[in-house]
Amino acid sequence: MLIFLENEKDEKLIAKIKAACVQARLSLSPCFNDEQLKTFEKAASAKSSGVYLFPKKYGRGIDFKLQVDAKVLVLMNGAHKLTTADINQLAGRGNRS
Repeated sequence: MLIFLENEKDEKLIAKIKAACVQARLSLSPCFNDEQLKTFEKAASAKSSGVYLFPKKYGRGIDFKLQVDAKVLVLMNGAHKLTTADINQLAGRGNRS
């Protein structure tokens, strides 16, 4: 699952996501900078499950290739600035569904 956050500094929300991942026994990979993104891009194609947490800015321009189709969740936990084009970019790249 790919989760895009409008406000990646929302510590309460991130703590809830972490707790849900622990409960579901899913690995959580927060990716809030370019170096983490490069590392995760290389490793993602070998994973069949897990949760990746991104700031919304990474929803455009990255092609995150995963082993299986991903589900995408966009959490609007900040100023609501998404357009239809933004949603299409976040959900429609690569093998995201």
